[in-house]
Amino acid sequence: MGKAWLAVGLAIVSMLVLRRLFVLAVTARARSWVPAAARILSHVVGRHEYTFEQLPAADGAPPEWIARRARGLTALSERLAAQFPRSNEWGESLRNGLSDLRFTDVSRVPFPFASAMREHFNVCSVVTASSGPHLRSLDGGWTLD
Repeated sequence: MGKAWLAVGLAIVSMLVLRRLFVLAVTARARSWVPAAARILSHVVGRHEYTFEQLPAADGAPPEWIARRARGLTALSERLAAQFPRSNEWGESLRNGLSDLRFTDVSRVPFPFASAMREHFNVCSVVTASSGPHLRSLDGGWTLD
């Protein structure tokens, strides 16, 4: 009696596997293989993140451009921090409590640069009023959207 149940179980499993293979064969041309291939290749390639110091040289630019980019990134970071202190403070207080804010914070920048940018740029835009394409921030300044 035990062998009969084993045979029935194997028959059911083999029918399910055959059905799955049939569906896969019929729909193979309509499938997007990129996500599956990307998941497989991500284990092979691995993850690489640039530090803020490595960021200006990520594309192999000449040394004079690397220095110019580094100065520009530092100046931009300082200018944004000085221009929007209240918005940055408000955003920082919410960042750990709202998963959507953390998600959008990370998704704006390609992943190799995300941690370096997050470390030096706290870009939080809190809009309190709008007039056409102009937005007023929590800090009271108007910007163009």
